[in-house]
Amino acid sequence: MPLPVFIVLSFVIWQNISGDNKKILCDIVGADTIRPCKIILSNYGIIVEDAIKNIPNIYENISVPKYVIIPNHIHIILQITNNGGRMVSAPTVIAGMKRYVSKKCGITI
Repeated sequence: MPLPVFIVLSFVIWQNISGDNKKILCDIVGADTIRPCKIILSNYGIIVEDAIKNIPNIYENISVPKYVIIPNHIHIILQITNNGGRMVSAPTVIAGMKRYVSKKCGITI
């Protein structure tokens, strides 16, 4: 059986017109030297997380072992396994996810 391929992706979800990064996906609160930070997802962030969690349900040879949603972008690790079926590439997965999120949010990402 071939070994799985891990792909690490990061992409910006939104930037406003002035080029300043906007906290559209979440806010990070409570970080200090003693307590770890807590990430509070916005409505857009919840839609993005739902899309990420749904990837393995849509693409049978893709899993998402780890991801993190940051205020203006995400980091996602895709594990692609060749299980003898039709292979799907990482750009195909991300394009589908971005279409879904854009439709749900009503904005183009």
